[in-house]
Amino acid sequence: MDEDAEKLYETILKAANYFLHNCKTYPIEILADEDPSYEDIARFSEQIRKILHALMDDIDPSITMQAAEYCQIMEDMANAIVQKDDASLEGLVETLEKKPFALQ
Repeated sequence: MDEDAEKLYETILKAANYFLHNCKTYPIEILADEDPSYEDIARFSEQIRKILHALMDDIDPSITMQAAEYCQIMEDMANAIVQKDDASLEGLVETLEKKPFALQ
């Protein structure tokens, strides 16, 4: 994998792990008050994913697909935090925990 693409992918993984760690550690009320918000971080991660897609989709589409999956989970987690939906957030944490490469 190209070094720049690898750094972009690692940034997405770090964001996903940030979500995973914090959502397992803190109550949703605290998560909802974070600045930058989880929505902001999810949007930023999606922008990184788009750049990664442009660089790597023709070379290794599995990487871009994995990045897209992480970004979708982060977006869904951010929405659950905004809606203060503990049950949805808990299910998404479980989903993210099962993903490969997610550091715990």
